[in-house]
Amino acid sequence: MPAAASVIFLSYASCRTLCGVGSLVILQIPFKEPDMQKLLIRLLAGWMSLFCAATLAAQFSVSPVRLDFTAKDKTSSITIANVGDTPLRVALDAKRWEQNASGDDVYSDTADLLFFPKQAEIAPRSQRVVRIGLRVPRAEKELTYRLYVNEQPPLKSETGSSQLSMVLSFGVPIFVQPAALSLAATMENTSLKKGRFSFTLKNTGNATLRLSSFKSEALGLNQQEFSAWYLLAGTQRDYHFPLEHCTAGRHQIDVSFDRHALSVPLDIAETACK
Repeated sequence: MPAAASVIFLSYASCRTLCGVGSLVILQIPFKEPDMQKLLIRLLAGWMSLFCAATLAAQFSVSPVRLDFTAKDKTSSITIANVGDTPLRVALDAKRWEQNASGDDVYSDTADLLFFPKQAEIAPRSQRVVRIGLRVPRAEKELTYRLYVNEQPPLKSETGSSQLSMVLSFGVPIFVQPAALSLAATMENTSLKKGRFSFTLKNTGNATLRLSSFKSEALGLNQQEFSAWYLLAGTQRDYHFPLEHCTAGRHQIDVSFDRHALSVPLDIAETACK
């Protein structure tokens, strides 16, 4: 890429939802003409949703997509596979993963994880193992992190001045379990107004819960897609769903997590459905 050419990065946050584990696509546009930059950004912003998932699959893969350090585990590993036909350069970065009072994800720098290598170049159709260890003792509550595998832009010799490259960042969630697991959750602040069901889910245990579904056959509720899947230990999040069949009486809401389940009675007054 010529030295005079500028670089613009355009992030597409919706890829996090598509991938489920938190991914980010960055577009690198090595054009020096301002008008060309603006035109490409407008075009690509409208088409990114069509290519996001395909791009993630085309560049590299990471397995497993989640790491659980049980009470017996001291080390673990992930494998990064270059499934493309050109060399892949990656840099790894660890972040502490927490959630605020509203249940939004918050990331911060951390030195709690030891991992090697921190940078690697992987030949086409090859793979590299990354070893991961813990630098901190286990806590009473599960510790959560993300290890980001950040693809690096192509070298100057690998790309021309008018080529478009997509650079990916894949965040692997890491869960460091306490010595004794306690899985528990509650549904609170339930309300129903004009057929819209609202409530708060609280993770009252000491380990992360991954939401799977909300169901109620009588109310026509079968929600299995969510903007946020993970509920970290000790956190809470508000949810709002329309009810397909709003009928007065006592009903049951079934909440399923990856390793826990919850059934909550719901009393609906006749006025709540109107």
